[in-house]
Amino acid sequence: MKRVLIVIAVFLVLGAGVYVWDVINRSETDAMRFKREYEALNGERNPADTHTYKTITIPKVNLMKYVTPEEILEIAESGTGLIYFGFPQCPWCRQMTPLLIDVAIGMGLDTIYYIDLTTIRTTWEIIDGVPVMTDPGHSRYQDLLVAFRSVIEPIPLNPFHLTDAEGNRFNTEELRIFVPTVVAIRDGRIVASHVYTVPASFPGNPEGNQWNPLTVEENRELRTIYEKVIAALSDDACFLTAC
Repeated sequence: MKRVLIVIAVFLVLGAGVYVWDVINRSETDAMRFKREYEALNGERNPADTHTYKTITIPKVNLMKYVTPEEILEIAESGTGLIYFGFPQCPWCRQMTPLLIDVAIGMGLDTIYYIDLTTIRTTWEIIDGVPVMTDPGHSRYQDLLVAFRSVIEPIPLNPFHLTDAEGNRFNTEELRIFVPTVVAIRDGRIVASHVYTVPASFPGNPEGNQWNPLTVEENRELRTIYEKVIAALSDDACFLTAC
């Protein structure tokens, strides 16, 4: 009987160890995947060969958890968390991602829910002078547009337009989630958000510096913005500063 109990105890310990390792390994896989995907473009040229991707360093512990559209919609309906829409090739994302991670870690956040928009967003092309949706994207993408309408509708680039080689603009009549978009949701309610980085880098700015590192002043400005967004997740008055 004693031997049986010892064997059972050993299996329980091994089972617990495997479970803990599985949890840690899955967490590390998301973090390392994110680090690999973003750092892989360091110093590379963009597809149009007009710019060089900014070199960035993503910490191994970066809080990133890859989520599906369904999981994001669950958070939007009744959950709480910080959601980050982005993708590695986005120059604005490369400007702000290390800063967002640093702020989130410094404020004690344990997870950033991340989704690569290139894997779910619709694709449009101009065919015979008409904008045509050539890829409808993920089946729940339109639901995301509805869930985050209050965040994306005010963006000046919405509704989404296409521009042909002659400079002609075509209205797709579709709202679009542009990147980077960071959204704080608390108990199923959007409490704060921020799109792009700082005004100097906004799309449409002829002197936009999105391909370059943020200046010290811009970095400070964006840090303050992200602190406010993350602070909105909590009702603790001491969330930002020690009391």
